[in-house]
Amino acid sequence: MKGPDGRWSAPDMRPVYAEAKTAGTIAEAVMRDALTRSLGVEWGPVRNGIAELAGVPTKVCEHFSTRHAEIVAEATARGYLSARGIAVIQRETRDRKRVLSREQAVGRWRARAAEHGFGARELAGLIVRSRQASALQGDVDLDACRARMLGPAGLTQRSAHFTRREVIQALADAHPDGAAAGVLEQLADDFLARECVPLVEARVEQGAGHQEALYSTPDMLRAEVRLLEAAGGADPGGGLVATNDATEAAIAARPTLGVDQASAVRHLCSGEGRVRLMEARAGTGKTFALEAVREAYECSGARVIGVAWQGQAADVLQRDAGIPSQTAALLLDRIARGDPGEIPVGAVIVCDEASMMPTRALERLTVEAARRRARLILVGDRAQLPAIDAAGGFAALADRLGAAELLENRRQRTALQRQVAEQLAAGRASEALAVLVEHGRLNGFDDARDARASLIEAWAETSLFDPASGLILAHDRHEVATLNQMARATLDEAGLLGPSRIVASGREWATGDRLVCRRNDYRLGVRNGTRGTVLEVDTAQRELVVRPDDGATLRLPEQYLGDVHHGYALTGHVSQGTTVERTYLLATPERGGREWAYVAASRQRVELMLFAVHHDAEQLEAALARSWGRSDAKWLALDLAHADHREAAMTAGRSESDRRLPERVGARVAALRDKRDLARRVALAGSADDADRARHQAQQLSRELRTLVREAGCPGLSREDSAGHSDQTSLKPNDPSRVR
Repeated sequence: MKGPDGRWSAPDMRPVYAEAKTAGTIAEAVMRDALTRSLGVEWGPVRNGIAELAGVPTKVCEHFSTRHAEIVAEATARGYLSARGIAVIQRETRDRKRVLSREQAVGRWRARAAEHGFGARELAGLIVRSRQASALQGDVDLDACRARMLGPAGLTQRSAHFTRREVIQALADAHPDGAAAGVLEQLADDFLARECVPLVEARVEQGAGHQEALYSTPDMLRAEVRLLEAAGGADPGGGLVATNDATEAAIAARPTLGVDQASAVRHLCSGEGRVRLMEARAGTGKTFALEAVREAYECSGARVIGVAWQGQAADVLQRDAGIPSQTAALLLDRIARGDPGEIPVGAVIVCDEASMMPTRALERLTVEAARRRARLILVGDRAQLPAIDAAGGFAALADRLGAAELLENRRQRTALQRQVAEQLAAGRASEALAVLVEHGRLNGFDDARDARASLIEAWAETSLFDPASGLILAHDRHEVATLNQMARATLDEAGLLGPSRIVASGREWATGDRLVCRRNDYRLGVRNGTRGTVLEVDTAQRELVVRPDDGATLRLPEQYLGDVHHGYALTGHVSQGTTVERTYLLATPERGGREWAYVAASRQRVELMLFAVHHDAEQLEAALARSWGRSDAKWLALDLAHADHREAAMTAGRSESDRRLPERVGARVAALRDKRDLARRVALAGSADDADRARHQAQQLSRELRTLVREAGCPGLSREDSAGHSDQTSLKPNDPSRVR
């Protein structure tokens, strides 16, 4: 590496570390191939590059993996998740080993295996078995693997781009019997050259070192191009807007609207574009602004419906903004099953949490809105946690189309809390941590067991008698489960849980318990993310009577309780959309990033307490700053493409499906209509032979028009369009009658 002083020092090992997993995957595949050929053994499915020998009992495998299991258990208990943290535990727990000859070691291994029912006879039976798969079957499996990699559930399921490493790892999954040296690499290179679209060449970046080449798939690029073209278009009849009088009346009716909120309302209620956007940071009052937007459109005669990616957000949109709402996944599923009334023609669709929507889902929603000549209002916060699947569509549209912004923090009640949230949203993690340290809000530990105990003690001091007011946050479900057990035990020891108990799916429930629902059930009236308090335990019916934090009392039957978790602690993803008085955050530099830190530190109104774990206590703050300064934001593949590849990527993404947009259909209808009208005139004025040919042509063009309008599925294009009338609606842009 070359330093700022121009001197060369140690080699940059980051590319080597990046290839470590792939190198291990290749080594495992070569080993499986050699053993399959020499011994005829069989293998189980490949998981994370590794396959287990078929026929070896599970208890034998577990017995020979005790050392690994012990290290993982100790690492989990301490909260050490990085390679360096694991290495610390390995050194501390390593026994002094005696040198054994190969014969001695093999003898001991055989004796231990025999003790667990896997002796010489079982080993011989395993070796003589041989899988006689044909070469043809291998080709079929490989073709299926390629198809999976190119599809929505393949290489671009989680990210719009990938590297050669991911291709090799995916190919290894299709080779449980292994592959000879060089085979996986050659297959990967052929696949990339023939099937994939290059985005960026391998390069060396200043300060970042070697960067791998990036690729995407035609399927992913098609979704991105459709999204951009549908969102960037405008309805042939003009923009769907609220009247100026209705907009100003809705704003005037809410005198507490801030300047930024009022400006956003005007932006969302006007304009020619099909899609309007609003970027709203956590706690800036977006729901209050959307209530005014809903009123303005409804007073102008439009129907307003709402969707959100999470059920909890859909509930908030419906309850606080008065917009009938459902999850985006449910809406799209109903449309896919043939329910055309889910999006009425000329409606306004308010989509909250649009920044969390995967690209493919956002593309489908945008195209469906366009086909129904609806206005789509996208609301999101690119600084929050992104979607789990490939995403980046909201940010891409905001950058291209422009967006209103809500910037004033109306949630946090103290300057300290607002300062920390704003610094984390802007990526200034070091400054935010310095403020927390200065005010005694950062507590460091070198063992997660001590951190958990201290966190629960702090939580109990302020939230024991009102658990709904304090929220515990952690990185993963295992940590959350541990903290839930500890918080609940503290509550129980204080006598704050009722005596009647039931146990369902391994969890005990009592009156006073906090819970969170993890599955939508519209019959019961709960969403994924609904939080509440147990009011009564019906031991006879094995049901819970629950008071949700934001709704009427309901009953949860036993068959649903498997999807109910204790709700004292949550992960960052589940907590999005939640507001509480106090937050108690358990963090480690090995997990999380800029978006996770921002979400976790912006749930509270009054106070944030941070309990952080690192194996090197002196480096805790610096390590946490590096982790929280790293962005996990997702981007469209098109936005990552280098200029040399961007046009090719756009071309690979174009397809015939975008021809179903109203503006495209209208243009095609106009062209066919002009040809038909010309044929009709020839039929009236031409000779007998010419007239017959022209009449036949006119009839054929009329059939094509009817077929086009029918297959396009654009409700705004009526039979008038195929009968020769204008394809434009009779409503003028910005005319109140356009909204009906």
